[in-house]
Amino acid sequence: MKRLIKNRPLRILTRIIIGLILFLALLILFIRSPWGQGIIVSRAVSYLSKQTGTEVNIDKLFLTFSGNLSLRGLYVEDLNRDTLVYSHELEVSVALIPLIKGKEINVKKVEWDGLKARVHRSAANKDFNYQFLIDAFASSDTTTTVEEPSSSPEIKIGGIYLSAF
Repeated sequence: MKRLIKNRPLRILTRIIIGLILFLALLILFIRSPWGQGIIVSRAVSYLSKQTGTEVNIDKLFLTFSGNLSLRGLYVEDLNRDTLVYSHELEVSVALIPLIKGKEINVKKVEWDGLKARVHRSAANKDFNYQFLIDAFASSDTTTTVEEPSSSPEIKIGGIYLSAF
């Protein structure tokens, strides 16, 4: 009976660890599955369209087997319902451990295929046609606060490969 009591905390700890591993495995399977990616993309597109008031479309957003983030078929309209940005494919490789630790942002590689951007400013308007994007995600808080200087994470960028521009 005493031996059973001694092993009980160990069994509970083992079950917790197995539960966490199982949860992480299911989360990865969800993110990697077409069904999970569809849910993530539809929610992201819905949020971006609502924030900007324009049409935003993403054909596919997924994590590759190597851990890269891949975005295919990004389309963003401007306020005149004209194409602001269309990107055929963008793949970004980011080192996750330094990013999680907050020490640095290490973009190892960027591969961008087929970017078309129509950026312009009319003579009557002082703003560019992408100003609505800046306004949509800008903070509404206009108060200024004096902050102590803090160390920003170091940004490292590796190779950038562009094609079909």
